[in-house]
Amino acid sequence: QHKSLSRTGERDGMLRTLVFAGIALQGLMFVGVPVFHMLTGELPGPIKDEPDPLKQWINAQIFNNSELTQEMLYSFWVLQWLCMISLTAAPRIHRVLPSTWMVFYYFYVAGVEEKRMSEAAVPGRYPVENWVIHGIFALVWVGIVALPEPGSGKKKKA
Repeated sequence: QHKSLSRTGERDGMLRTLVFAGIALQGLMFVGVPVFHMLTGELPGPIKDEPDPLKQWINAQIFNNSELTQEMLYSFWVLQWLCMISLTAAPRIHRVLPSTWMVFYYFYVAGVEEKRMSEAAVPGRYPVENWVIHGIFALVWVGIVALPEPGSGKKKKA
């Protein structure tokens, strides 16, 4: 029985590491890009210098739509990232609904709807890397639900 408990702890530790690595990656995007843009007035090079016309259109809709839209989006990104961190310490029952919503958001709103609108505006193939990025972000939310209950790995005092 001791070995199975050890394996469970190892699995939980690996899951926790992967989830927090995903949260850090999203923090880089959701906090790094807005802060960089607010401090410099420009977008990071890979976003600003995109050669693909379809990706240029997507970037224009996200980053150059209007000042109000951009500030609202940046606020959403930072709040989303802060919520991810907070939810990792919440009981699982409180993680399910927000995480389910965000998985839906990444696949339907940020995936299907973005694809539909971008292809209607600029003919071309929707970038596979957008699906991959949205999939990774959605998996992080699934991982948040899968995390063990807070305090479940602590030893009880006798």
